Amino acid sequence: MRTFYIIVLLVCFALLSCESYPEADFYEVNGIVSIDARSIPDQNNWETRPYYTSVSKVSYEDSLSFAGRLTFPFFIRRPGAYSIWTLTKQLSDQSEENNLTFRVLDNQQFLLDDFRLQLNEIHALEWLNRDSRSGEEISVFFPKPGYYSIIFESGGRGGYVIDKLYLSLNGDRKPEGFAMPETNNFRVDPVLSKRDQRVVIPPAWSFGVIAGTSGSGEDAGKVMDQFKSVEIFPDALTQTAGDHTIISEHGIQPGIILFDEHNRYVDQQNGFSDEYSNPLQNLSASRYHFVKLWPGAGFSVIKDTFELLLEKGLPEHRRGFVMSGLENSYIPEVKEYPAIWSSLADVDLLRLRDNENYIYGLKETISMVANPVKSTYEIPFLLLNIGGYYRDISQMDEEEIVRWVQFLAFYTMMYLHSGDEDISEVISSLPEESLNYIAKLLEHRGQLFPFIYSLAHLVRPTGVKPVRGSAEYPGQFWLGNAFLVAPVYQKGAIEREVFLPEGIWYHYWDGTQYRGGETITVDAPLYQVPVFVKAGSIIPYRQRADTITAGSNDVMKVDVYGGDRGLFRLYEDDGITTHYQLGEFSTTAFRYFEHDDYATFTIGRMVREYRGQPARKELLLAFKFVDEPVSIIANEENLERGDGAGQWWYDQGKSTLLINWVQPNHQKTDFVINFSKGDYDM
Repeated sequence: MRTFYIIVLLVCFALLSCESYPEADFYEVNGIVSIDARSIPDQNNWETRPYYTSVSKVSYEDSLSFAGRLTFPFFIRRPGAYSIWTLTKQLSDQSEENNLTFRVLDNQQFLLDDFRLQLNEIHALEWLNRDSRSGEEISVFFPKPGYYSIIFESGGRGGYVIDKLYLSLNGDRKPEGFAMPETNNFRVDPVLSKRDQRVVIPPAWSFGVIAGTSGSGEDAGKVMDQFKSVEIFPDALTQTAGDHTIISEHGIQPGIILFDEHNRYVDQQNGFSDEYSNPLQNLSASRYHFVKLWPGAGFSVIKDTFELLLEKGLPEHRRGFVMSGLENSYIPEVKEYPAIWSSLADVDLLRLRDNENYIYGLKETISMVANPVKSTYEIPFLLLNIGGYYRDISQMDEEEIVRWVQFLAFYTMMYLHSGDEDISEVISSLPEESLNYIAKLLEHRGQLFPFIYSLAHLVRPTGVKPVRGSAEYPGQFWLGNAFLVAPVYQKGAIEREVFLPEGIWYHYWDGTQYRGGETITVDAPLYQVPVFVKAGSIIPYRQRADTITAGSNDVMKVDVYGGDRGLFRLYEDDGITTHYQLGEFSTTAFRYFEHDDYATFTIGRMVREYRGQPARKELLLAFKFVDEPVSIIANEENLERGDGAGQWWYDQGKSTLLINWVQPNHQKTDFVINFSKGDYDM
């Protein structure tokens, strides 16, 4: 009987494997249709051109009102209602003109429905699916399997941009970033294909503070002196020319900016030309640790530069780091050559120059990285210029600079650079109170490195970025699952509205507890960025060090926020080589559970290891917002009160339990925390 069932299963599998459909350019696969506009031949007043983060279809003007049809054909396998999304941008600064008509037809050219896509008042690419006539989200019912098409109509008007078309059965999977890969093969699951896209992790120092100067080696030395005078220690610094030994003497990673002094398009051929101020071959002699490419560099140049850096500029097996422009973001393989910088991404910032109510470009930049409907949401490691590239930072006042630094201090990567100005000179000229505050923010960021670096490595197996957000609240963002950050982008504001998702939340700076599921208003004075931590969060911190490479995870504080269960997986490797790709890394799981009258906390046995890894860690475990326990058991042994190793004490004023603990790498430790009667009431 068992053999019979096995045979039946094998037959069913064989039949499914032989599943076939009529030939088509694009298919619906597992409820998804995904088509890049550049895959559609140029037709009827539409041409393929680079735009912003991609290569898109752009309409050009024609006097004939019926001109400008662009057809997307596809084959639907599973009938049903599909949400239709278009990655596009506004046509005009006049809102009444921002509509794009399209029709949905079956294989007999019968009209299923027609819509006027409402375009938002932005120039950056974003996903849209709202009809301007009804105000409803766009959805079409496909009654049976077969060929269908969607035809966009420019009406002879120029300036429309279409980058991608995306359909989702029942709207179950909304597009984010560049959405799923094209569905041109019905046997390839787009979700799995997306997950399999290879991501290379930047070196550990790049998650500290990267500073920029537009000067030479001598200028870079002055920059370092200015930073040191105010106790700011960047991890890396870019310069345009000259000897980098001055930077190296400060213990800083040296980088070189490659640009074309003739303002030509950078391609593979002229990228090695002597007409460049900094031709690529200089890398072999100078041993710079990373390269910043000027906007316009094609993907082949990025690849060549990255490989040349590995071959000539760095010791063997070191990680490369090449900063390239946004225009290659649509290419999945660009994630193998980190990282991207926002370069000339002022398509939505230029119009803000005269807006005196907002800090220049900050709100739009937050949306770039935290709003899933933006194409820039795709980029896991994106460096951002303060104020946007064209903003003259010397004209930015104290408030603008402080608010920008607050945002970047809780962002994935911190890049202190803006246009052609040396930010060190501007920062060092700030009032002493602001300087001290900025120095503390940067110090805090360095201490948060174990948390940020662990999030960065989640991109490889899961595709989940360290920074995430929602289209409904694009001015705030998550850093991992622990932090909710709401930077202040209105000038002169001392309050900030923040939406807290469901759950229990704590104000990061003063510990005030909030119930989620609603919008709250909190104080936001100049020297405080609104940050909240979700109950159950587990956050590791390392001790203070001048730079990331000078620090270590040997001694850490681990904050555990009471009120809910939590899990965090600490990721570690050597931080500088590519050996992590061969499995040389380690992970340690931390788990916290709360019960009626006790809590449990587990430090898992370290999984895997890397060369040079210390054998143990010294940990200060801080359980915040919990009741005072009556006893604590670790691996079935009672711990004594005190402040020595293996002992615990309770801070009554802060409602915090602290345990000093030495954790061997290959040991699992189970803590049981028994609370007194009258449990801590959440």
